[in-house]
Amino acid sequence: MKLMFFILFLLPSITYAETILITCNYLTFSNEEGSHKIKDNFILNFVIDNKSGKSHLIGNNGSSEVSFFKNDGSYTFAEMTETGNFSVTTVDKSLKSVHSRNMVLLGELIPSQYYGSCQGGILPLVISNNDLSHKNNGLFETKQGVKSHF
Repeated sequence: MKLMFFILFLLPSITYAETILITCNYLTFSNEEGSHKIKDNFILNFVIDNKSGKSHLIGNNGSSEVSFFKNDGSYTFAEMTETGNFSVTTVDKSLKSVHSRNMVLLGELIPSQYYGSCQGGILPLVISNNDLSHKNNGLFETKQGVKSHF
């Protein structure tokens, strides 16, 4: 009986292992002025579609496709913004994360680095960037009406 339950529990994970969601919550950051605690929530969500090889960043300013690299159990995501600035996020094996922004505004460098931790999981369906909307309370909803908390 226990074996049957284990197989039934594991089977959906194997079947739907094509899409992974990694949600990172950052609590502190540093810049040229020192280290600081984050006052408001700073959460980044990364959706990895292993079948297509694409990944997307979903943040508070919308979503965009990002480059994705896997190395020895860690994940790195690189984004070039519309203005040509770069952000790089790395998540290690223990799900600790650093998010680095290398911004230039009006010709001046504005570097910052955020520190936090992540949670990851396999999504129960394959979704595309156009099918996902983020709600303020951490709830994700697909256009098909499926809702999931992560």
